[in-house]
Amino acid sequence: MYFTFIHEQSKMELTHCVMMEILRYRPPATMVPHQAMEDFQLTDDYKVPKGSIVIPSVLESAFQGWSNPHTVLPFYFFRKSALTHHD
Repeated sequence: MYFTFIHEQSKMELTHCVMMEILRYRPPATMVPHQAMEDFQLTDDYKVPKGSIVIPSVLESAFQGWSNPHTVLPFYFFRKSALTHHD
């Protein structure tokens, strides 16, 4: 059995990329409550009153801004230099 140490993490590029992609694809804190500090219009029909507890979906926002958001692709997180660097 081999144990890794903190100073070895920089050499574990693929492991880091997989971890980052899993956190992007399924964020651990999907329902973090907030309190509305002022009234705000949520939809055309509904205004959230000041003081209301609001629970936004972090899960849905995890899919915004990615070329294939519903596909697990750890290579999103590879640095360009890591793709061409060979030891």
